[in-house]
Order: sequence, then structure tokens, then C-alpha cells
Amino acid sequence: LRQILEQQAEHLLARLPQADDFEHGLRRAILNLLDSGEPGLKAVAKRLHVSPRTLQRRLADRGLKFQTVLDTCRQGQAEVYLTDPRLQLSEIAQLLGYSEQSAFNHAFKRWTGQSPRGYRVAHSQA
Repeated sequence: LRQILEQQAEHLLARLPQADDFEHGLRRAILNLLDSGEPGLKAVAKRLHVSPRTLQRRLADRGLKFQTVLDTCRQGQAEVYLTDPRLQLSEIAQLLGYSEQSAFNHAFKRWTGQSPRGYRVAHSQA
């Protein structure tokens, strides 16, 4: 399962617009921490070997907000996971670092305007 997740993360990273080394490393750290349920600022900073304050400064220098980058990573990964009919919505929520499926459902609807189930149905027929 970990190998599949890593392949999907690499696929997602390849789809993202080109970013500098910092942004690429940031996104990779977030994606690697998603399935552990700890993709927070402190955990990502630790993974990048910087203090949380340094990470915040680097984000601010680029006009980025941590939550926005985290949401972008989660959304992209969610879209990949939703195309896999073997994964239940509760499993996807857990893989994205959500403790409850309802929180994932709410976030996905905010990102895309549709429910995860609706997205899955629409993209399984495409």
C-alpha cells in the first residue's frame, strides 16, 4: 500500500506547476506526512529540518500560506484517490490526514463544489 501511495504522490507532484526547490520540498514533505495524520506546520518544518518560524517566513517570502499549500496537496491527492474504486471514502479521509470522514467531505466540497461521492461518480463515467 505504501508503494502505491508513493507512486500516487509522485504522480501528483508531476502534475503540479513547476516550483522552486523549496516549494517542491514543501509539497513532498506534506504528501509524505498526509497518511500519518500529522501534516501540520510543526511536523512539516521538522521534516524540512527548519523551525516552524523559519518555514512561516519562507512561505511569507513567496506569498504563500501553509494552509493553502496543504489544501492544494490534499485536494490533488484526494482526486487521485477518488479514481481508485478500491478505496472507501473513510480510507481516503484517513490517508489525507483527516480524523473524520465528515471533515474530508466538507473540505472536498469547499475545494470543488461537489461531494467526494459525486466527484467519484462523475469521474468513473468519464
